[in-house]
Amino acid sequence: LGPRGPDVVESVGLDQRTLHRLTRHFSIVDVRDGEALARQGDPAAEFVVVLAGRIGVSLDGLPIAVFDAGSQFGALPMLDGAPGRFSRASFNVLEPSRIAIADRVQFFEILKNFPVVGRRIVQIAEIRRAYLQGHADALALAADRETSPFPVHLLDRV
Repeated sequence: LGPRGPDVVESVGLDQRTLHRLTRHFSIVDVRDGEALARQGDPAAEFVVVLAGRIGVSLDGLPIAVFDAGSQFGALPMLDGAPGRFSRASFNVLEPSRIAIADRVQFFEILKNFPVVGRRIVQIAEIRRAYLQGHADALALAADRETSPFPVHLLDRV
C-alpha cells in the first residue's frame, strides 16, 4: 500500500495475499499540495488511508495534527450511522501525496471481510471520538464561563 507498506502490513498481521485482496477495496489517488480533502462540517463519505506524503488536520480552524504514511481518517462519521454524517475536522494536503480512498460500501466490506484491520480502524476511531468529546466539553465549559452569573472558579468544581 505504499512506502511503509511492509511495516504497516506487519503491524496488523496481514500476509501479502490478504493485503492484495484488501487493496481491491480502495482507489489510489495522487493529490496536490494545498488541496482540501475534507472540510469540517461537510458531509463525509470516504475513508482515507495516507500512502505517501503529509496531510494537515485542523479542528475549528486550528492545526492539531499532521498525518503521514499509514495514517487514516474518515471512519468516525461512517461508524456513527446513516450516510450524510459530517466531517469533524478539515484535512488539507501539505505536500504532494498519494492516498487510498474507500467509499461507504467498500469501507463496510473492509470491516466485515478483514476483521484484524476492522478492529484497528474502530480502535483509532474510538480514540479520536474521545479526543473530540474532550474538545467539545472544553468549548462548552469556556462558553459557560463567559455567560455564567457564578464566579468562574466555581464552574471548575461542577
